[in-house]
Amino acid sequence: MIEEMRRTVHQISFDVLFSRFPELQAVWFPLHQKWKDLCTNTSWVDRFQESQDIAQRKFFEETQYLPDVERYQRLEQLGEEQREAIEFGEGWYVNRGKIAYTRLAWLPSFEQRGVFWYPKGGYREWHSNFPYNEHTDRAGWRIYLVDVEEEGKSGFQYINKEGECTHCADKKGYANVFWLPHDRFFWHAVFSHTNRFSCGFHPLPHLNASIHDALLASSGL
Repeated sequence: MIEEMRRTVHQISFDVLFSRFPELQAVWFPLHQKWKDLCTNTSWVDRFQESQDIAQRKFFEETQYLPDVERYQRLEQLGEEQREAIEFGEGWYVNRGKIAYTRLAWLPSFEQRGVFWYPKGGYREWHSNFPYNEHTDRAGWRIYLVDVEEEGKSGFQYINKEGECTHCADKKGYANVFWLPHDRFFWHAVFSHTNRFSCGFHPLPHLNASIHDALLASSGL
């Protein structure tokens, strides 16, 4: 059962996660409020839209269908998809298809893996997080707490075990949870046609059993 759980993307309510891992709630609420306040900053949104060139719009469009994995593997391994970050202030930067917050929290049992605002047209291109370098890329669970301005206009894309492009629509008050393996590629991407906010976490290995329990509780098993 555990291996099967590690081959799909799960959506777990914040209530289930926060009851088991209250430290996630403590990090989420202030960052979420900060994002809500920033959504009214039209100048930041305008600057983001201006930063999206033809190449980046192509990355966005390609999140909608199966990628050329050989091309994306080269981009991922060589870092050729990188763009110069544009500083917005207060710890926020435009980083390709999203606005990233760089002041990450320190937690004893989780690594915070990113805080991202995806305005309309935002994306994270196809990638696998494969551990080419185990010092920076670690296998294990990932938890992305997500909020969106409008449901039905954003989502998490991934290639399932049958090789199909699978869409996981974002839901308010739910986290996208998935396993990054060390022995195979798990290709995934994000797109948004609305304001989307996410906070990512990597639970340290001693929490794996607790994550499994949370997944079972969420599925009603």
